[in-house]
Amino acid sequence: QICIRDSFVADKRHLHHRLLNAGLSHRFTVLFIYALTLWVGSLALAFSGMPSGIVYALGSTALLSYTSWRAKRHAR
Repeated sequence: QICIRDSFVADKRHLHHRLLNAGLSHRFTVLFIYALTLWVGSLALAFSGMPSGIVYALGSTALLSYTSWRAKRHAR
């Protein structure tokens, strides 16, 4: 059962903590989350019909793929 107030309680289940527990550095964890955010934003631009949105989506997909590969390589 999920309670609304549970959203405001700190825990160790957030993506940031999970990546740190997997052995990634703090810096790389933040860069990975930035790449993930950039990817989601560029997909929104592509789906909204922005002419250059597809180019942004392809570029950010490549960046996220690279950072995911590096994260998998450096994780415990």
